Amino acid sequence: MANSRAAYSLLFVAFAALVLVLPGRWTGTARTTACGLLGPISHLASTLLLLGDAGAGAGGGGGAGNGAGEGQAAAALRAENAELRAALLAAQAENLDLRRKLSALVQLSEAGFPAVPVILPAALLPAQDTSNWHRTLLLDRGTTGGIEIGQPVVWGRSLIGKVVEAGPGSARVRLLTDPAFRMKALLVPDGPAAGGGGGGAGTPGGAAGASPETVSGLLEGVGPDECEVAWVLRDVAVRPGWIVVTMEEESGLWPKGLVAGRVREVSNDYGSYLRIKVRPEADPSALDGAFVLKLPRR
Repeated sequence: MANSRAAYSLLFVAFAALVLVLPGRWTGTARTTACGLLGPISHLASTLLLLGDAGAGAGGGGGAGNGAGEGQAAAALRAENAELRAALLAAQAENLDLRRKLSALVQLSEAGFPAVPVILPAALLPAQDTSNWHRTLLLDRGTTGGIEIGQPVVWGRSLIGKVVEAGPGSARVRLLTDPAFRMKALLVPDGPAAGGGGGGAGTPGGAAGASPETVSGLLEGVGPDECEVAWVLRDVAVRPGWIVVTMEEESGLWPKGLVAGRVREVSNDYGSYLRIKVRPEADPSALDGAFVLKLPRR
């Protein structure tokens, strides 16, 4: 069967060659018949070739399209990765800020105040005092949020200042270093000699102890970042490193034992009284928030 097909093919090729070689007047009819038979085949072959070229072109275009799509996907992934990294950094910063605030709240809860104060958190507004002499800052909480004039402002157990002005939505705080700041204070040795109240050095328990070395005086701001304790007689053995803590006020607005700062230097150049320089415990410039203490009314 295969030999018969091969013979027929050879005969067809020989016939086609003979038609092409012989003169046209002898083979005109044969040529016309052959063209009629082979025309559809030629047309079909041309069509298949065109379709093949179109398919190849489409395949090449698809490859380019796939390449462009992959590039866009990679760019989208990079952008998403950058957004996730930024979100992670923001979350880490927020976590650190919350840890700092929690630590400050824990310090307050462990202070052992006789009366438990209400803690009013507030943010520090970016408003600065226009005076180079005064040292104040602004809170984003006012009388509608429980703020009253005279209340202490703290970070943990460290005293920052006290409220001197209060509006409905904001309040102004006078810092310890402001020359107009005045407050009764106790000076307590840092260590076991700080008293037997169980609070340790610089704690309310230590400040409330009956240590003969506990000294009272008046804490005053002298600016720009320093305070002094006045009206301490020069025969009192105050030493650098002693802790300055608050005394309970008759108004009931202030608890006893908030840490104002530490004694930095002691000198005898004030006549009968010591000159005691104090470095504040808290640095308001490093904070973005604070706590206002509201003690129960007597």
